[in-house]
Amino acid sequence: MKYSIFFLVIFISTKCIAQIDTICGRIPVQNSKVIYQEVISVDSASKDILYKNALSWISQKYVSPDKVISYKDDSNKERIIINGVGTSIPYKYAGVTMNYTYKYRLQIDFKDGKYKYELTEIYYRSDESAYYSINSFISKSETKYMKQCFLSIDGSIVPLLNSLKAELSGPKKSEW
Repeated sequence: MKYSIFFLVIFISTKCIAQIDTICGRIPVQNSKVIYQEVISVDSASKDILYKNALSWISQKYVSPDKVISYKDDSNKERIIINGVGTSIPYKYAGVTMNYTYKYRLQIDFKDGKYKYELTEIYYRSDESAYYSINSFISKSETKYMKQCFLSIDGSIVPLLNSLKAELSGPKKSEW
């Protein structure tokens, strides 16, 4: 009995101290911030090729690529930073259909044979209101409205990142 109580106390205390890893079951959180990040190895791809493919992806994904790129390291080909804006996402609140948009910062770093992306600084707004950091709403992520908001934004970010990974997955095959 003593051991059972001891283990129960240890289990509960570690759960209370433990940091949140995800919200809504799938959205990554680190240090109370939503951060999508991954390091991906791409065998035999130089950082120059990865950099070039990333610029190609940006040209395909964004209407005005030059406006969303806030930094690119053309000399060393080690980093690109994008300040992007997500699509308008409709949602219902109190029986009224509204729209919200979101913006984000996507940093892509390159090394020979691998790259790292980090999507952070996600802000959203309803219709024409001011932008709010979604990090300030992490504690409310299980409320119906915020859960819908988080999952809708995640449903737009994940395909974006998947398309980046597909574009950088390896050297382009010849069309011949």
